[in-house]
Amino acid sequence: MTSLDRATARELATLDLDEATRKLGDLALMSPEGLDQVLDESAALIRDDPAVGTRLAELARDTAAMANAPAAVPRAVYILAQAKAAGGEMADALVLIDAARAGFESLGRTHDALRTNLGRSQALNEMGRHDEALDACREILTGAEGIGGPDSPAMIQLMSAAHQNSGLCLELSGRFEDALDEYASAEFGYRSVGDARALAEVAYDRGLVLLTIGQHADALQALQRAADTFREGGYRALLVMALANTAEVQLHRGEYQQCLASLAEAAEALADISSPGGEQIRLLVAASAYLALNLLPEALSTFSEAIEFLQDTDSVIDRARARRGQGLALARIGRIDDAIEALGTASEQFKRSGQSSWLADVLVDQAWLQRTQGEFEAAHHTACEALGVAQPGTAGHVRAQLLLAELHEADGANGTDGVDGAAALDDASRGLALVQAALQSAEDLALAPLVASAHHALGRSYAALGRLEEAEVALRRAVQMVENLRGGLGHELVLTRFLDDKLSPYEDLLAVVVARGESATEALAIGEQAKSRTLSDVVSGLVDRRGPAPLSTSEPLDTDLRALYGEVFSGQISPDSDRINVLRQRVQDLEARRDIVRLTAMRDAQPGTVSDSAAEPFTSEPGTIVISYARAADALHAFIIDGSKVEMVANAASVSAVAELLERLHRQWDRFRIGHEVIERHLPQMELSTKAALHALYERLIAPVERFLNPSHPTRIVIIPDTSLHEVPFHALWDGTGYLLDRYEIVYAPSFDTMRHLPRRRQGSSVVVGVSDELAPLVEQEVAAVGALLSAATVLSGEQATWLNIEVCLAGAAHIHLAGHALFRPDNPMYSALKVSDRWVTAADLFGLDLEGATVVLSACETARSQHAQTAEINGFVRAFLGAGAATVIASQWTADDSATAQFMTLFYEQLGWANPVGAVRAAQRQLSTLWPHPYYWAPWIVVGRTDSPSTASA
Repeated sequence: MTSLDRATARELATLDLDEATRKLGDLALMSPEGLDQVLDESAALIRDDPAVGTRLAELARDTAAMANAPAAVPRAVYILAQAKAAGGEMADALVLIDAARAGFESLGRTHDALRTNLGRSQALNEMGRHDEALDACREILTGAEGIGGPDSPAMIQLMSAAHQNSGLCLELSGRFEDALDEYASAEFGYRSVGDARALAEVAYDRGLVLLTIGQHADALQALQRAADTFREGGYRALLVMALANTAEVQLHRGEYQQCLASLAEAAEALADISSPGGEQIRLLVAASAYLALNLLPEALSTFSEAIEFLQDTDSVIDRARARRGQGLALARIGRIDDAIEALGTASEQFKRSGQSSWLADVLVDQAWLQRTQGEFEAAHHTACEALGVAQPGTAGHVRAQLLLAELHEADGANGTDGVDGAAALDDASRGLALVQAALQSAEDLALAPLVASAHHALGRSYAALGRLEEAEVALRRAVQMVENLRGGLGHELVLTRFLDDKLSPYEDLLAVVVARGESATEALAIGEQAKSRTLSDVVSGLVDRRGPAPLSTSEPLDTDLRALYGEVFSGQISPDSDRINVLRQRVQDLEARRDIVRLTAMRDAQPGTVSDSAAEPFTSEPGTIVISYARAADALHAFIIDGSKVEMVANAASVSAVAELLERLHRQWDRFRIGHEVIERHLPQMELSTKAALHALYERLIAPVERFLNPSHPTRIVIIPDTSLHEVPFHALWDGTGYLLDRYEIVYAPSFDTMRHLPRRRQGSSVVVGVSDELAPLVEQEVAAVGALLSAATVLSGEQATWLNIEVCLAGAAHIHLAGHALFRPDNPMYSALKVSDRWVTAADLFGLDLEGATVVLSACETARSQHAQTAEINGFVRAFLGAGAATVIASQWTADDSATAQFMTLFYEQLGWANPVGAVRAAQRQLSTLWPHPYYWAPWIVVGRTDSPSTASA
């Protein structure tokens, strides 16, 4: 009889029944022993390549009668049940398991019949029927005693497997110590027969228990040990599972880069196998990692993919996990009703399946959402329920304690008393004690993100008690821990969004430092610390903006996106139609998937160097004053830097008040969407209304610092906004008699540190690019005029302005003028797009260019807009060009009038000297305001970046 090798087994799986039967005969395998070999290969392949494993099992089943091998039938059926279970079809798997057991019993093969209970317990566990699963394992242990031969290797294997599955049942039922005892018994048995793979599987299971009970370091060690064995043995499906759970532990520990690397290796392993086994866990952990890193579109897309993957399976627990994650992502993007539904579904599923640890987590999530919606009484009740469900000392228990303390703090601030669990927190001291207990538990768990949250909560509690010195110590510790977590990341895409949900410790620290009366310089350092940090690190060279080379898997996504952009951004589909909503959702999904491809390629990304901008002094250039605004809750503090002198105006304005005025100003711009004739009739009154809004903003933002602005001293003001202030046209603020622009040159910068590290402007060649369409019909005329005003300029317009031609010409250019139709994407700013002749070019595309020292003029609508709400970074076109190396960017804050734009650009280039683009912008705007007095026409353009004299390096 021939020995069946793997290659021949795979060949058999490709043949139809008649051909395969003949092949088995040729190989002398048409016998009980021969079919045993076929089934051995089937069992070995059923996890990594279920299609081949299934086909081999079917072949053995269908040829069993011809081979006089009746025992092959129930064994084949049992393997087919395993394939069903791996695909999540647990109910079908149970039917096949029962059939296999009946077959073995009819043949008198008691040992094999008993063994089918292993498969039964696994399927029942996945269905959340843990008590039934445990009964199936106990039947093996009890029945094995009656079979005899307990010292035989086969019996030891069976009993060890029963102990292992019992451990899983107990783990999923929340009986963790009992589970660890069962795993110890399984390890003892496997070790006695030298089964390395089985020992690794138990180490994997033990790691999951240790993860659940908060012993993360031990869990990580066990899971990595299991992964090493699976990797060395070529057990790819098992490797995927071990890597995915290793990534989950690393995620909890705040080892984000290592987490992404483990997930990337798991994705590589999955690409080599056809088995879906492990994919659901990888998807769930990857989505959770994206959520923790504030990659919200990517998280939502991946959770949705996991839900789709699991929808036809009986994997109750994994479905609940996916719904929980989806609910959190939906809440973060503001889809509250959908989030409530998703979290509620997850909570009910965890309750029904007895998942106490997962239930505690989702209850905290629900309480957090209730708190954000102002439902404090409901939040108290839910948080107390979570505290009662969670095992003491676990992450869920700590999260519940911290939330209850926060709710008590809110009660104290509002002068109200909480109910239920909140009643125990009847004064600030009790609240502080709760936070201190949570901090101790968090430090015992050694989970850096949780410890950072606990220090932050401690600082807030001290501040609420007026113990400001202790509050500052705790808050500085929280900020330092956030900085350490950030320092472990190595790619711009992740770093850009990382701080978005971590700004509160910085703001609270700033508030305490201001309240303690510390120096303006110290307060400014804190206010600037989180502001556009990643952009600063990019322009200073600490972070590589390009990252890994694009993967071939992103090419189809890019092709599909370009086709969709052409349809969605054309303006030919009604913005209220169902089709445009479907297309926009498709665009968002593809963009998320494209970024996920980039994230997967980060496996070998190296953590960046943590910048220490606070070590550098804050100074302004002669004749220039810098005004930096920093937010702390609802307060805006203003810092004025004049030379080496730093002054502070605490509580200069209210964030909410400024937001209301900005809404009022936006309504003024929106009025220009009405017909031309109506505008002409009402333009004087519209100008007065706009001036009133601009004056109100002046009173809140400039008047408080005006005493530091000696009109005879500075000629230039650099504005460093924060959050929504990026939308304020400071240069157009009206003091009652004139605009700020009338007195000063106004420049904008994302942060002080970014401004420090921008390259010097340089001289050299010029490139002018423009493409007209029905929404921007005057572009080619503008391009011709600008090209004539710039000496030796390369002009690309019409069909010449392809992206490939533009990329070639922009390399080394010192002055770049881009005109055309642009769209700002508030939902995904780095996918804001500029139209060229053959495609839409996104801000993400532009970010990858090399424009060292260039001056960039963007003659297109809303190119200066930036996502600002709850984000640490500016995003959009300005970020893209500064990140690509540009020194100065001139862009528009709102949709500019075509005719006014053409006139502005002509005036600007007539005024432009290489030394001072900001002076040229100011002169052009002042001239244009005499022709078009309403600020809507002359004020859209701002200058961002450096404005000093250029370097003499040639292109």
